[in-house]
Amino acid sequence: MSATARAWRNRAASLGLAGAAVAAARAIAPDPEQRATLLYILVVVLGYGHLLGAAWFSRHASPRRGAGEALWRVAVVLAVFAVYVTLLQGLPLVVLPLLVISTWHTVENDVVLEATCARPSGAAAFSRAPAPHGVAFAGTALLVALFASAGAGPALASATASGALVQVTAAPWRGLASASALAIAVLLPRHRLEGALLAAAAALLPALSAGGLSFAEAFALFGLYHLLSWLWILAERGHWRRLLAVHAASVAPCGALLALSGEAAEVARAVAFSPAVYLFWSVLHVGQTVRARLGPDSRATARPSGSGSA
Repeated sequence: MSATARAWRNRAASLGLAGAAVAAARAIAPDPEQRATLLYILVVVLGYGHLLGAAWFSRHASPRRGAGEALWRVAVVLAVFAVYVTLLQGLPLVVLPLLVISTWHTVENDVVLEATCARPSGAAAFSRAPAPHGVAFAGTALLVALFASAGAGPALASATASGALVQVTAAPWRGLASASALAIAVLLPRHRLEGALLAAAAALLPALSAGGLSFAEAFALFGLYHLLSWLWILAERGHWRRLLAVHAASVAPCGALLALSGEAAEVARAVAFSPAVYLFWSVLHVGQTVRARLGPDSRATARPSGSGSA
């Protein structure tokens, strides 16, 4: 089977399973708040396994460092995390750039999915050519507009202790997606189909948003799509044991945390399964994977397919 066929099979299976998970959550938890909690837990538990797996699978791309340097890096990351959590209390808008970066990561990975499927290991090299990034930029703007329409502002505000309003307006992001899509269609003849599809999706966004999709559901749909896509890729490559190991390392502590009772456990769960906290670690993962993918062959990344806005 060709890399293109494998990529489309991956997209169909991943989106289908992610949609089924959201539909199941609607059936299991009719209450919107309970459903949001359930979906956040699902995404975060699988997501932490994904982050651990990415660090494990790409460790060969980083030079070996001594214990002292490793401890220093951990200390710096924890210090930045402490500053971030502190900022969340009074300035919850700080989470918005992280949502945008994490969304871009999902879209960009999908844009180069054919090239990734053609490789025996690792992700596609990070392209320095403008075309894939133009498609990824338009797709990112479109998804952020969808998140905003689905109530990203109030949802992210409720994930912080302050409860202060996070202003995320759909209109500017939708306009940015439309302008980018039209620019792609006009300036990049090889990608006119992608540009036309993105422009159509941007035009239909108000109708799609009227379907009652909440932010938690949209966050879970596209988050799970990305996580399941990579599970599929690595399973096809025969990495079942490593996948089980890294996800067990996520499921075990998360499961223990869910089983604990008491006020301290409740506070710990609120932090561990908060989408705002997860986005912090997700953005570190984005930086780590982009660095691992930078290389001399990065200009050879295959052209994106029509699902660059998946």
